[in-house]
Amino acid sequence: MSSETLENLEDGLTRLLDQLKTTVYHHLPELRGERRRQEVRDAERVVDEANGYLRSIELELRNAPGSYQLEVNRRLGRYKAELTRLRQNMRQQSDRGDLLRDDHEAKIKEIDENQRQRMLKNTSTLQAATDALGRTQAISQETDDIAVDVIGELGSQKAALIRTRDRLAETDEEVNKSRRLITEIGCRIFQNRIIVIVVIIVELVILAGVLYWKFGSKKKK
Repeated sequence: MSSETLENLEDGLTRLLDQLKTTVYHHLPELRGERRRQEVRDAERVVDEANGYLRSIELELRNAPGSYQLEVNRRLGRYKAELTRLRQNMRQQSDRGDLLRDDHEAKIKEIDENQRQRMLKNTSTLQAATDALGRTQAISQETDDIAVDVIGELGSQKAALIRTRDRLAETDEEVNKSRRLITEIGCRIFQNRIIVIVVIIVELVILAGVLYWKFGSKKKK
């Protein structure tokens, strides 16, 4: 598994998602008829390509370390959710555009010129409302993206705090071990001092006994 390969795949995926955002929130609301349908077909191909990148990233992750998999999988979840929202929005706009076009053409054939003018005006008003709705959806989507990014950042901070807590626990355990070792060393030093003192006392007693035996016996003679 190569981290560089994964980074390249993610860069390609985010580039495709940005392309889809531009198409769905800026191009489609401004297009009509065949141009809109062609734009939708092109966007569908981009969606298929993005799905291919997702599958490639999942394959590359199989041999990655667990902590790295968790981080990348969190981002993959955001990418998948974003791709699903873009596809749904794109299809909704496509269906809405086709419905408006068909309804508009059918009514124009049945009404006279005055009614036709009123219908064109109403259609223009409806289209303006549709465009406003598209812009509102774009703002809502951007808000959702910000919320997703904030949630992802909070998740990363939580993981960092957990790792810090684990390191502190390990440090505390090492400190406790050091304290126990120092205590053991202190006890051994104390024991060694007692032994040395006892040995010195024994040697002094022996020396005193020898001196007494040597000089005391001479005095008796």
